[in-house]
Amino acid sequence: MYRLHNKSHARNHDLDIESNIDIYSDGNNLYINSEYDNLKVEIFNLKGQLLLQKNISNKGRTIININYPKSIYFVKAVAEKETLCKKVVLSK
Repeated sequence: MYRLHNKSHARNHDLDIESNIDIYSDGNNLYINSEYDNLKVEIFNLKGQLLLQKNISNKGRTIININYPKSIYFVKAVAEKETLCKKVVLSK
């Protein structure tokens, strides 16, 4: 299981979304724990190609099975006009 701990020097409004969304991977699963009712999630590969787009309409934990090759991916989460981008590692 890999968790990204982001220690950026973000502005205060960026810290709000960071403290309300937790994104991590384990095997082929992407786990998203969110305090937002409406969350748009996008997954990109290292080339910047959009691989998956999903709208999540409930708070709590969401599990997304992503059957992609072992690599590094970027997960972009947009909620209430705020954006969070995190790096995850898939390791089958």
